[in-house]
Amino acid sequence: MLDHLRNELTGQNIAVAMAALIYLRWADFQEAEQEAIAAFDDTDYQPVLPNSMRWRSWHILHPQELQCLLLTVFRKH
Repeated sequence: MLDHLRNELTGQNIAVAMAALIYLRWADFQEAEQEAIAAFDDTDYQPVLPNSMRWRSWHILHPQELQCLLLTVFRKH
């Protein structure tokens, strides 16, 4: 997958894509923690990130689907 991305994106965009994936993973972890705390406290929880931007949605994608998603997002910029 990375070989194909290298052909399609500039080096800077690849670095941005990888940083975005790492950040989204961290943000999803933080949201899961907050969600668990809210469940324990029996309070409502509103996620900050939309479902489409959550790592939980992305990590189940097949590598080719993830590649298409990244190319779609980063070719626009």
